[in-house]
Amino acid sequence: MQAAPWPDFAGNTICEGDVILHPSGERGLVVLLDTGEPSDRWRVDYGSGDLSRLCLQIGEKGQAVVTLAASSPTVANTTSSNDR
Repeated sequence: MQAAPWPDFAGNTICEGDVILHPSGERGLVVLLDTGEPSDRWRVDYGSGDLSRLCLQIGEKGQAVVTLAASSPTVANTTSSNDR
């Protein structure tokens, strides 16, 4: 997993697979394209079919911050002993 060349609006590291959140509540998935200029390969997928440039989402205008890091631990076993 690669780190983007810029931090989010709050100064946190952004990595491929992270979810970012705008103050408006809109969320997007950070993706890294296989081709193109290194800084232009970082995009955000908002589920509309279009990919937005990451650098435009994290500045003063977009103000997006990482809300779910791709490297965050997940709960592997959520079954309680009562469910067995």
